[in-house]
Amino acid sequence: MNSRTIVAAALACYASAVSADIEILQTLDFGTVAIKSNNRIERYTISKEGNNNASSNIVIFSNGTRGLFRLFNLPSNQNVFITTTIADLTLRSPEFNTDQFNFESLESLTVFRTDANGEVIVPVGGTIATNGDGSINFGVSPLAGTFSFSVNY
Repeated sequence: MNSRTIVAAALACYASAVSADIEILQTLDFGTVAIKSNNRIERYTISKEGNNNASSNIVIFSNGTRGLFRLFNLPSNQNVFITTTIADLTLRSPEFNTDQFNFESLESLTVFRTDANGEVIVPVGGTIATNGDGSINFGVSPLAGTFSFSVNY
């Protein structure tokens, strides 16, 4: 049973009309897991609230954490609309010929209200899954993937 550290981070933020800035406070990190069996699709979810939930054949060695992103230099006390996009659906390993995880979905609210300083904290969760092909050759190196979100106001 191999364990793997899995991290995903937002690498881009696009804003309309007026420029906005982003600071990564905490990456979306799926922690360290091991796969006991891959005879069916196994899923691991971290909610936008930070709760960890894995199917029965995924063993969590270290809990993952939700992503937290600070958006700033936005208009104050205004609604901000967030759209998340997974840039790469496969979490990749630098190891040759190992199984990968699929980055299935992201979880975030879609509307936020900026504070008096024009700032908002955006929590992001996500779900990854195995392919269910029976192989458990997941290697031991970290996997990484990317997602982006656009900001409109």
